[in-house]
Amino acid sequence: MFEIDMSLTIAGIVALSAIISPVVVTILNNRHAFKMKKLEIQSEKQAQVLEQYLISTGKIIVLRASVNAHDYQANKGLLYTYASKKAWAKIDKLDKQIREKRFDDAKGTLEQVCKAISNTK
Repeated sequence: MFEIDMSLTIAGIVALSAIISPVVVTILNNRHAFKMKKLEIQSEKQAQVLEQYLISTGKIIVLRASVNAHDYQANKGLLYTYASKKAWAKIDKLDKQIREKRFDDAKGTLEQVCKAISNTK
């Protein structure tokens, strides 16, 4: 009949574990590093979008010129992707003030929008 040698079985299990364990750890570490890098890139992109929106909006309000309107509209569209839904009402209010050329009112609203979107980070 077939007899199992316990010491040989245990040695086999230990050897197999010694081979498989580093492979599993490497795979898990690589997956974690990939996820962390992805989050880092998303965070950098979010900061860049928020910054570009604030710059283009500030130029429109301060310079009171529609020359920057294209940049402003493009950045506003991207902003909705990264800003929280709570900030959307303030962004819409600011956009309405800019379209109506109420730049003095827009300055105060811009500060509110800055505070609202800074909580998004």
